[in-house]
Amino acid sequence: MNFLGHLSTALTAALALACLFKAGWVGSVAVAAGLVVLWAGATRKLPAGFFRDPVFFGLTCFAAVVLAQSALGRTSPATLGAIGNAAAFWALGKLVALQFPTKLLSGWKIFSLLVLLVVVLGWMGVYGGIFPDPALGFANITRTALFLASAILVMLGHALARQQLPAWGPTLILAGLLAATGRRATVLAALVAALVWVRRPVHAAAVGILAAALATAVLLSGQMDRFTQSFELTSPSTYERVAVWFAAMHLFEEHPFLGCGFKTFKTQAAPAVEEFRKRHPADHTPERLGDAHNIVLHLAAETGVLGLAAMLIAWGLPIRSAWRRRDDPTAALLASLGILFVLHLQLHVQIFSSNIAALMFTTLGHTMGYLHASTPALHRGLAHPLAPRQ
Repeated sequence: MNFLGHLSTALTAALALACLFKAGWVGSVAVAAGLVVLWAGATRKLPAGFFRDPVFFGLTCFAAVVLAQSALGRTSPATLGAIGNAAAFWALGKLVALQFPTKLLSGWKIFSLLVLLVVVLGWMGVYGGIFPDPALGFANITRTALFLASAILVMLGHALARQQLPAWGPTLILAGLLAATGRRATVLAALVAALVWVRRPVHAAAVGILAAALATAVLLSGQMDRFTQSFELTSPSTYERVAVWFAAMHLFEEHPFLGCGFKTFKTQAAPAVEEFRKRHPADHTPERLGDAHNIVLHLAAETGVLGLAAMLIAWGLPIRSAWRRRDDPTAALLASLGILFVLHLQLHVQIFSSNIAALMFTTLGHTMGYLHASTPALHRGLAHPLAPRQ
């Protein structure tokens, strides 16, 4: 590999580290630099159909919806920056996958070990200015749980697909840390996504071991009350979620096509949330949630059916394509990560939030880049670019 190729690898690693913490302007600069260097140092020219991609198509359509909202005065044009960042992470992820398709599994393994190191040091209190955020450098405990779940799937894949017994050590440690976060939905999502690896009885047994490790960690970490908490409306967390779900459906009824405005949910939903609270008085102190706590309801409320459809294309087609190729270990990993993200987003809305956006859209870029690199016919016009097939 030439000098620029090595430099591009270094920049990609720097970007991964930046995204572990907070991919604000640092992440954006790293993305821009990485794109330029990867483009210049690529060992081969970009395929002619690089931008004929469901993720890019979906993000472009989503941006068009937001532009229409801006013209109608429903949102600020500045919100397009979040979409641009997502597109940059997708492009970088795809460029890396196209240039190093055989190295993706190893790269993800390094990423997982970095996540483990960051979280362990964070729990030990070893910050010293390097990990300044009290939530272990991931902004909050929910994001920490998603990074841990992603790392678990990667290490489990190495343990099964490459039959690397030592990978079980980090897998079980990560499982214990994930259980200790108390994030029930993310724990369940990780278990469901791990089923992608089940091809033989021994694989099912491995997922069973992971489930047992998570259950044991829940008991040992004192999170049993959290995991057995009632989902009745009297529960404060359930009550607040139902309130924003009610508000999201109300906003969708008012603006079914273009939505109420990208990144305006908290303000626009306030009247409907107050109406719900008047109808269903609660004993606890209300908590004003900033999103719908469900990606489908949130996108439907903010961007209507048009924005929701655009995101379904950006997410659904890559995951579907990777699922079809799940006999390939790299495709299986990318499919499992995509499923994890989709399940996680059913109770959280972080799709454009700094390090989570970097993780998710880089993964989507890896997915499409790897599928294209391993199926060259896609770029010779022998298959529709929005529906890659084996």
